[in-house]
Amino acid sequence: MCRVARVDSQGIRAKLLRQLDALFNLAFSIAKGQFKRLRDDEGKEYSITPGQRQKWARLAAYTAQVMQNLSKGFDEREFQADLKRLERMVDEIRRKKAAEDNRAAV
Repeated sequence: MCRVARVDSQGIRAKLLRQLDALFNLAFSIAKGQFKRLRDDEGKEYSITPGQRQKWARLAAYTAQVMQNLSKGFDEREFQADLKRLERMVDEIRRKKAAEDNRAAV
C-alpha cells in the first residue's frame, strides 16, 4: 500500500518567510548601528566593530535575496542550499568574533 503525504507548502513558505524576516530585521538593525553592543553565546557583551557591521549588512542583503526567491517559487533544493549558505555566514560572523576575542585576551 502506498501512502501519499500532504504537505502544506504555502504554510511552510509563510513560516519560513516570517523566520527569515526576523533574521533580516535583526541583521539590518545591527548593520545600521541601532545596536552598539551584542552578547555572545556565553552571555558576554561586546562592542560591534565596523567590520562586523559590514558582515551583518551582507547577511541582511543575502537574507533579502533568499526571501525574494522563496516568495517567487518554492524550489526546495535551491532553498536548502540558500539556508545552508545563511548558516555558514552566521557561523563565520561568530567564529571571527571569537577569534577577535581570543586576540584581545592575549
